This record gives sequence, C-alpha cells and structure tokens, in this order.
Amino acid sequence: MYLNNLKVEKNEIPTIKKYTELISKNPKNSDAYEQRSKSYTKCSRYEKALIDINKAISLNKNSFHLLNARIIIYWKMQDYENARKDLELLIKSGGKANEKLVSAVKRKSPVL
Repeated sequence: MYLNNLKVEKNEIPTIKKYTELISKNPKNSDAYEQRSKSYTKCSRYEKALIDINKAISLNKNSFHLLNARIIIYWKMQDYENARKDLELLIKSGGKANEKLVSAVKRKSPVL
C-alpha cells in the first residue's frame, strides 16, 4: 500500500493518518509526532521517522524515552556515529538506555 507515494504496511496506514490529523490540529503535540515516528519505523521509513522524532524532541527536550527512540532509528539507518552520540548524551544527562541497545551500539562503535 502507498500513502503519499510512500510504501507502508497496510496496517500502519490508519495509524499514520490518525497522527497526521492530530498534528495538523495541534502542531505542538509531541506525542503525535512520537507515535507517527513509531509507525514510520515499523514501515522502515527511517528518514520520515527521524524527522518526526526530532520534532517530538524539539517539543519535549527533557524526554529520555524520545532520545532512546532516536537512537533506535539511527541504529536502523546504520548511522552508528549518531547513535553513539545520542547514547553518550543520554547517559551524560542521567537517562537510562536499554542494555541490548547499549551493547549493540558499543559493538558498532568501539569509541564508547
């Protein structure tokens, strides 16, 4: 199935549309950006997911779980350098990262 010329999983189309509508009604709704980012991630649309998670982070700067979500997106994009940078920022800021994620980032980024 396609949504705005993007191939997406059929079961994610209603979710993406729902959160797009919520965002159009309230562009400062960080939860809507986060949830739409998750749907894009499930469809392997990582560039779109990254745009949305960055917007969610800009609206909710102190959220560790959003930073964790961005680390996962970077990881899936094979952008290990940015995943490592965000992981370092998360730990430095006092946040906790998923241990499997920490281990995976460390394997790809020996600097950490």
